[in-house]
Amino acid sequence: MRLTSIARLVSIIISAAPLCEGAVLLVPDDHLLIQGAIDSAAEGDTILIAPGTYEEETIDYRGKALLLTSEDPTDPEVVAATLVWRYSGRLFQFVSEEGPGSVLAGLTLRARRGGATGVYCRRASPTIRLCVLEELAGNDEAVAIHGESSSILLDRCVVRNCHASSGAGIIMLSGEKATIKGCVIDSNYSYLSDIVSIHTDSLEIIDTRISRSTRYATGLGIYSKVFKIVRCRIEENDDGGIAGVSGDGQEGYIEDTAIQNNTTTLGAWGAGLYLYGSNKVVLNRCEIRGNVAQSYADGFADGGGASIYSYKPNASVVFNDCIIADNHALGGFRARGGGVSVTHRLARFNRCIFTGNSASGWGPATGGAISSSEGATVEMIGCVVSDNRSEGQWAGGAGVVTRSRTLLSNSILTGNYAAGWNTAAGAAISVTDVGDVDIDNCSIEGNWLSNPDTDTDSGGIFCNGGELRIANTILWNNEGQELLAPLGDLTVAYSNIEGGWPGIGNIDTDPFFVCRGELDLLLPPASPCVDAGDPLSIDALFDRHPRWPAWFPNASRSDMGAYGGPCNGTWVGLDCVHYP
Repeated sequence: MRLTSIARLVSIIISAAPLCEGAVLLVPDDHLLIQGAIDSAAEGDTILIAPGTYEEETIDYRGKALLLTSEDPTDPEVVAATLVWRYSGRLFQFVSEEGPGSVLAGLTLRARRGGATGVYCRRASPTIRLCVLEELAGNDEAVAIHGESSSILLDRCVVRNCHASSGAGIIMLSGEKATIKGCVIDSNYSYLSDIVSIHTDSLEIIDTRISRSTRYATGLGIYSKVFKIVRCRIEENDDGGIAGVSGDGQEGYIEDTAIQNNTTTLGAWGAGLYLYGSNKVVLNRCEIRGNVAQSYADGFADGGGASIYSYKPNASVVFNDCIIADNHALGGFRARGGGVSVTHRLARFNRCIFTGNSASGWGPATGGAISSSEGATVEMIGCVVSDNRSEGQWAGGAGVVTRSRTLLSNSILTGNYAAGWNTAAGAAISVTDVGDVDIDNCSIEGNWLSNPDTDTDSGGIFCNGGELRIANTILWNNEGQELLAPLGDLTVAYSNIEGGWPGIGNIDTDPFFVCRGELDLLLPPASPCVDAGDPLSIDALFDRHPRWPAWFPNASRSDMGAYGGPCNGTWVGLDCVHYP
C-alpha cells in the first residue's frame, strides 16, 4: 500500500521527508501486532497505528529506519487513545545501531507494575517525538528512557507520573549527544537519584520544563562535557533544580532559563543550581528565584539560589544580566549565601540583580545575597544588591560577605538588613579573616541593622581582617557606623563617607541622590560627588553622553558612586573592558 494522504500529513508533521516514498503498513488492519508490522516493513516505510490498546512483548525496531506513528501525533486525544502497555519489561528498544531515521511518534507508553522501561537504547540514535511516557516504574534501568552509548533526540514529549525507586532515575542518557526539545518532564518520583541524568559528550536542552520531582530527586543532573540549556523552566524539584558535576573540561551555557522554587535538604547546597567541578559555565539572562536550601538542626546550608564549588584550576562561572531573587539558605549550624555561595572558584556577575534573598539560622548566618570563601574570587560589575537579609547568632554581610578575593565595581547596595542575636555587623558588606577586597565606584546607602550600636556596629561596611581598598565610593545613610574596621588593612580614597574618613580626596557631604526611571541613587548636577573621583579615573560615558539617563554637561573625570568611572557604561548595556 502506497503512502496515504494521512501518512503524507504525518510525514510533514514529523519532518520525516526521506520516508515519503515508502509503503504504509496499517496496524491492526494489515498487521495485528506492531512487531509484526516492523518485521514486514522495509527501510523508509511508515507504520500507521490506529487508536487502541496494544499489549506486546518488547517491540524492537530491528535496525530499520522507519516511522512508527499514531494517526495524528499532534492531537493529544489521538495520542492518549493510542496506547502501548505491558505489565513489566521494556516496551520499545533500539539495539541495532538505529539512526535518526528510526522515528517513534505520537504514542502513549504505560506499564502496570515495577521493572518497566518505556524506551531502551544501546548504541543507537533514534528520534522520539510527540510521545507521552507515563506511569512507568522500575529499579535498575531508567524507567522512561534509558540510553547507553546512544545519541537520542527527544522532541515535544511528555514524561509524567513515573516512579524510580533507585538506580538510574526517570531519563538516563549516555553516549555522544543528547537533545531534548520542547518536552515536559513533570511530577516524577525518583529516590535519591536525578530525574533526568545526562552523561553524554554533549547536551542540548531547549524549551523544556523539568518540574515537581519528589523524594530527594534533583530535576536535572548534568555530567556532560559540553552542555547548553536555552529557554527552559526548572522548577519545584524536591532535591535541587540543576546539578552540574564533572571532572576536567566541562563547558556549559544556560540562557533565558528560569530556575525557581526548588528545594534541597540532603546536603543543603545550591537548591536552584549546584555546580561542582565544572570548568567554565556562562549564564545569560536567567532568573534564579524562590529556591530554598534547608539543613537539619546540626547541619549547614550553602547557597539557597546557587552554590558554586570547585578545586579545579581555572574553573569559572559568569552570570550576565541575571536576576537572583527571594532565595533562602536556612541553616542549623551555619547558613551562608542566601542568593549565591562561591567556594574555591572564580565567579563573575555582570549587570545582575540580587534582591529578597536571605541567610538565616541559629548559628552564624552570613551573605544574604552572596557569600565567597576559601580561595574564591568574586567580581561584581554593574550589580544591584537590595533588600537581602542575614539573621542568626552572628549576622553579617546581608548584601555581601567575603573571606576571599572580591572586586566590586559600579554596583549599588541598598536596603540590606543584618539581625544578629549576639552581633550584627556590615549589613551591606562584611570582610572577614583573609579577605582581599577592592570596592570601586559603588553606592552603599540605606542598609540597616537590628538594634544598632553606633560604636560597634556598621550598617555599611565591616572589616574584621584582611585587606580592604575603597575608592570613588559613596557610603551614606547606613545605620550605625558607615565604615567599621577593628582589624585589617584599610585604605579609603576619593570617597564620600557620612561622618568623614581620613584619606586623600575624601569628603563628607550629602550626595543628593535622585531616581530616574529604573535607575536609583543617581547624582544630580549639584551633587558634590560629580567629577570628584580619582582624577586619574575617567568616566567611560560622560554624563552628557546621549545614552546616559541623567543627562547634563560635566567633565570626564570620574564621578563618585555607582555611575562613574571606566565601567559606568555597564548601566546602558556596555561591557566593561577596563576592569581587571
